[in-house]
Amino acid sequence: MNRSNLVMLDLFAGLKGASQAMVDRGWTVYTVEILERFHPTIVGDVAHLPLLPFAVDLLWASPPCTEYTRKDLPWFRNQPEPDLRLYEATRAIITEWRPRFYVIENVRGAQRYWGRTIHYKSRYLWTDIPLLPEIIGLGNRDKRSIWGGDPLAHWKRSKIPYAISDAIAATIEAFS
Repeated sequence: MNRSNLVMLDLFAGLKGASQAMVDRGWTVYTVEILERFHPTIVGDVAHLPLLPFAVDLLWASPPCTEYTRKDLPWFRNQPEPDLRLYEATRAIITEWRPRFYVIENVRGAQRYWGRTIHYKSRYLWTDIPLLPEIIGLGNRDKRSIWGGDPLAHWKRSKIPYAISDAIAATIEAFS
């Protein structure tokens, strides 16, 4: 197996935690982010992403979670329902592009809208990767870290842990 032949598309890439293990393993990784400051491969809105001219082995998407988090907290329950457009755009991309594997990552509160799923610590994963629940473990909880006064604190809390990225990379490589 030649890892450099594997291609990942990381949607809503942010600090690129989801794709770090793949980069380290020599995959070709394309990142998509609306914010230029994170230096993605493609600066753009996932809802308007054109079909790209290559096959994708792994499509990873971490749509914004703020609205789902708020709806999951008792003091925010009277808020409007979350906007599902980015989730629906992600599902449409998966349907149209047909990657070999996909992962959509979000928070517990998204289950109410997207359906129940597996989770690892505070990350909830909707995926078609075989055996992933057994590989990363179910029901593990982590402790939240707080970066007081850090302007990137929200982004750092949202960064996908390397252990998840690495487990997914190894699993896909095993199927290649």
